[in-house]
Amino acid sequence: MDSRKYDVVVIGAGMAGLSAAREFSWRGKRVALIEGRDRIGGRTWTDERLGTTLEMGGTWVHWSQPHVWSEINRYGLELTRIPEATAAHWVAGGERRSGTMQELWAAMGGGADDLLGRGKDLFPTPYSIVSDERLAEQDRRTVLDALDELDLSPEERELSEGFWASNFNGRPEEGALTQALRWSALAADDLDLLWDSLVVYKLKHGMRSLAQAFEQDIDGDIHLSTRVTAVRDTGDGVEVTTDKGVFSASAAVVTVPIPTLGDIDFGGALDPRLARIGEEGHAGAGMKVWALVRGAYEPFQAAAGQDHPLVTVLYDKAVGDDSLFVGFGPDGLAFDPNSAEEVQEILRLWFPDLEVIEATGHSWVEDEFSKATYAMLKPNQLGDLRDAVDGQQGRILVTGSDYAQGWGGFIDGAIASGGAAPRMLARWVG
Repeated sequence: MDSRKYDVVVIGAGMAGLSAAREFSWRGKRVALIEGRDRIGGRTWTDERLGTTLEMGGTWVHWSQPHVWSEINRYGLELTRIPEATAAHWVAGGERRSGTMQELWAAMGGGADDLLGRGKDLFPTPYSIVSDERLAEQDRRTVLDALDELDLSPEERELSEGFWASNFNGRPEEGALTQALRWSALAADDLDLLWDSLVVYKLKHGMRSLAQAFEQDIDGDIHLSTRVTAVRDTGDGVEVTTDKGVFSASAAVVTVPIPTLGDIDFGGALDPRLARIGEEGHAGAGMKVWALVRGAYEPFQAAAGQDHPLVTVLYDKAVGDDSLFVGFGPDGLAFDPNSAEEVQEILRLWFPDLEVIEATGHSWVEDEFSKATYAMLKPNQLGDLRDAVDGQQGRILVTGSDYAQGWGGFIDGAIASGGAAPRMLARWVG
């Protein structure tokens, strides 16, 4: 079996792994970056489909996200934005309605802004979360528990549930209230700022432009299509076993998503709290689909309740004489995103005469290297996750977007957590 010796082995070439590998290589360390896929980027993936450039995974960035914004500035990357919606379409109580964006927000009856108005109180410093009884009490609750406390009509409740299903990219009854409140705190409890941070701005040349910029700054070995099966602390170093040989190093950085932790044998070195959360998974189990639609449409946002296959649909841009839509749903297995017929049937909920020319998407839920979309924690996970991650002392560091404070689950959280790896492992990789 092939054996290789490095200062540090980084597992996973998503944005967290790229960030960690770059930081170690900048410090003159010999780095191996190991990735199971045949590409870098992880759950960010810019691809050419439907006659244009599409983001199959992570997309959105904003200057309120300091770590990704620093890198955008460092590498001189350009932003673009989706057109501002001039119309809104929603379905509630079995009726199809249209109006302005202000009317759509009003139709939720406070299911968004009333719930989001108290994030700063629970998370005054969202980049340094304190695990205490107050946090534990709120972390036992779901978003739906919080909606129960609001005086919402059936139609307002339906749209509010759809709103949170879209944000969680999963079922809101599985999503922790603390996740919503943490997002709110990061946006200063301002719904407009939060929306701008979530789904407005993206990189003009795709997320691959940022991933490639990181890659070019890594002075190390990148091993693609290499599956990691075990990571062991040997006492005087680590051994990383893959399907292509064994890598040895002073320390290892593991940046794989939460649901895939169980696919790696840690030899008992993984904190039991992380192992438990890995077995439970998180709430992000939804769908992102792109649809090329016949004809020109004005920029819009469409909404529906969480029982629909898609709960949010946005106009993205014109492609020639046709229109590109992007949609989000809570169940990643509800339909085939590559079936124009299925996607057309779903979109006709809002546009009865719409014709889908072609549709596409990637099932992150069925992807063996992710098993989910972005991390949205379930109740009773945040405190244990924080304590387990913060308390790591050994040669094996588990980190990444899924485990990050601040904008955890976002590209910003990935970059922040990966960039901190040299500090976390300074005892072993001085």
